[in-house]
Amino acid sequence: MLYIHIPFCKSYCTYCSFFRTTSLDLKEKYVDTLCREIDLRHDYLGKTSLDTIYFGGGTPSLLTADELSKIFSAIGKYFTITDEAEITIECNPDDVDARFVADLKCFPINRISVGIQSFDDEQLRRLNRRHNRRQAVDCVCQLQDNGFDNISVDIIYSLPNQTLISLNADIDQLLRLGVQHISAYSLTYERGTKLFDMWQRGKVEAISDEDSKQLFDTLCYRLQNNGFEHYEISNFALPHRRAVHNSGYWAGAKYLGIGAAAHSFNGSSRQWNPSDIDKYCLQIDRRRTFDEREMLTPTDRYNEFIFLSLRTAAGIDTDRLASLFGSDARDYCMANAHKYIDAKLLKITGNHLSLTHDGIFVSDGIMSSLMR
Repeated sequence: MLYIHIPFCKSYCTYCSFFRTTSLDLKEKYVDTLCREIDLRHDYLGKTSLDTIYFGGGTPSLLTADELSKIFSAIGKYFTITDEAEITIECNPDDVDARFVADLKCFPINRISVGIQSFDDEQLRRLNRRHNRRQAVDCVCQLQDNGFDNISVDIIYSLPNQTLISLNADIDQLLRLGVQHISAYSLTYERGTKLFDMWQRGKVEAISDEDSKQLFDTLCYRLQNNGFEHYEISNFALPHRRAVHNSGYWAGAKYLGIGAAAHSFNGSSRQWNPSDIDKYCLQIDRRRTFDEREMLTPTDRYNEFIFLSLRTAAGIDTDRLASLFGSDARDYCMANAHKYIDAKLLKITGNHLSLTHDGIFVSDGIMSSLMR
């Protein structure tokens, strides 16, 4: 698994807390540095084949064809992309035009993740998104008309002033578009974002937990009734259209992250690059290894296994839990799970412990209780 971080944005969304920059003049230098980092760290995974590549951001759709070509050439020097590989690029709707789509078709990109967030123009303005409803719809249709048949759409619910009527309108539009995958995230007010500041100053009002739960219930019910599998807390897919790359994260697979602020995992430790483009470029120029490194203790690995497994519909494989961490770890987990099973927030199916629908909405507390 290879992740490539493209941190450039034309403007900042009010809710976003990811590392990003509007200094587009640094993009050419940054891409050259990405390629040198691939040269430097290509042996990190201990293998030469790739089953997934993911261009995330930021706004990867700001990359030019020449810049994408440089990155794929650097990848191709050291890796073989398997025939069934999933290769995803995140896109902003307003970046998708005839030229962009034609450029994409020159590369082995076969999955597009479109950051729509809402089809309500007022909400889009509040979030400081660059596109409007019409552009969002046209973007997906243009991709479909040009043969892209594995499209994911990001949406946000629990927006300020959002009602069941407005959420259902978004869902109606999603279903009319006929996309294969939907990632749906509850709006969070992250410290350091403009939205958090607006909320603190009373400029926007967060909806209640009860209203948020009603929106979540409606979203799940309607998508599942239209053939989508709710396979992870925030993700829904038509049959055989789960996100392979993200599923690898939840399964604890090894991955290499390239770019500023990108994280990597080799099975026993996690490493990451600085969240600063100048520092990142200097680090790679000096052929230094990762900026930070964290060795995972057995307790860290147990906690990650619990957290990542419970995010998925399959849940925790208790036999695998015992195999990896010992029968005492399984006993500890199950002893702390009983009260949630009794409350119908967790369920046991064979040897799998998983969240119920009602458990998903309070999953943070449940996960914490099962951790050490």
